[in-house]
This record gives sequence, structure tokens and C-alpha cells, in this order.
Amino acid sequence: GKSFQIPGELHFATTRLYFQEPSTEHQRIYSEADCVIKLLEKSAAHTYWVSEPQTNRKSKYTYKNGILQEAIVDHALIDFVTKLHSYTP
Repeated sequence: GKSFQIPGELHFATTRLYFQEPSTEHQRIYSEADCVIKLLEKSAAHTYWVSEPQTNRKSKYTYKNGILQEAIVDHALIDFVTKLHSYTP
């Protein structure tokens, strides 16, 4: 099969966005679905854009108290929205 090496260190992955709000120190994240490095940019308080430089696709993740409230995902195969309707800690 194919193999490739990712330059530099990675400390965050896109699947983790569904379970944990990222910190501003995570600027590069790995996408398991695409096997590419994506860029993470904080756009407002608790709101982040994840972009793929090669395709100009951007996804938006919004958090409240560290819990994902909404993800608007722009993916090559399908676009989708995930919203939290209720949460009990």
C-alpha cells in the first residue's frame, strides 16, 4: 500500500473536534478521513475554521463551555451539519 510521512509533529486530529474544543496552539491538524494535514484557525470566541489548502474547503466548528454545539462540514464527498440538541453532563 501507499505510505507517506507527515512533516513535523501533530497533536490534534479532526475526529477529536467532536469531543474536545481545540486550543490555539493547534494550528495543524490531521484528517483521518482524507489523510491530509488541515489548518485550524480561530475565527471568534469558541469558533474555529478547519481548511484544506489544496481544495479551499472550509468547515466551521462552534463550542460552548468546551462542548461542540455545531459543526458545518464541507467535505469532498458530502456536506453536512451536526447540531447538539441537548446535553446533560
